[in-house]
Amino acid sequence: MPRSVLITGGAGFIGKHIHAVLERQGWNVVSLDSADALLDSGCLRCDITDVGQLEGVFRAHHFERVIHAASILPTAAKLDPCKATEVNIGGSLNILEMAARFKVNRVIYASSGSVYGTQPASNFVSEEQPAAPEDIYGAAKRYVEILGEAYERKFGVEFVALRIVMVVGPGGTSVTSPWRNQIFEYLGSPESKEVLVPYSPDETLPLVHVEEIASMLATLTAAERCSHHIYNSFGDCVHPSELKKEIESLNPNVRVTLGTAAVTGARAIDSSRFAREFGVLRNGFWQRLRREARKIRTLA
Repeated sequence: MPRSVLITGGAGFIGKHIHAVLERQGWNVVSLDSADALLDSGCLRCDITDVGQLEGVFRAHHFERVIHAASILPTAAKLDPCKATEVNIGGSLNILEMAARFKVNRVIYASSGSVYGTQPASNFVSEEQPAAPEDIYGAAKRYVEILGEAYERKFGVEFVALRIVMVVGPGGTSVTSPWRNQIFEYLGSPESKEVLVPYSPDETLPLVHVEEIASMLATLTAAERCSHHIYNSFGDCVHPSELKKEIESLNPNVRVTLGTAAVTGARAIDSSRFAREFGVLRNGFWQRLRREARKIRTLA
């Protein structure tokens, strides 16, 4: 019988990709997302802040693993901190409660590099760096990490968090950061396109492709044992000026306009803990960007 896993935030950018990866690996995957999400990906309609709805899902299935990827994202969290707290903290508490009550073996939490606060590009932040979140989103992520570890000690539900940096790739629906998708989606455009990357040319962006995040979460799901509670995601240091030059070179129809914004959160990430423990050989951001461009040219 296939092993069973629940994904919260299953209609989201990361959720859809991890669902596909785990299904290919033979898992029995159940995804859920909130009532106001676009549920075109076969997700169950479920609000993680509603204990009754959640309990119904857990009673109907026996989950070995839960990947908790549902959250109110940073921009929306700033606009409505009460809602963000209700979902990002209250909803996460509900997930941990259900996991303890229904004997889930492991909860894998999609955390964030924002827990480190703003760090200079010279500092490749490791998991040993003290957390110093600067906003309600990062603070909630760190709170849930602490809460998850407490639940592991009290109830025996293994808790593992992946601190994720800036995720890019085609197929997202971000309103606040569309450039993260457009830099891939516009590579084959025969028409003139403009991409606005809001950061200053000499900033440092820690970029990671969504497929790589899905693969990392799948690894943490399938692993027989995880030696740590916290892992940093992969992430390549990319200057917006370099990104502009590369995109415009790959497709002269695309114009990349840069802004003046500064990065908040870690600019450079040390992911050696994950790489060492799980023996991962990766294709980084630049390789994936150029591979996507070659694939588009082949299909044209």
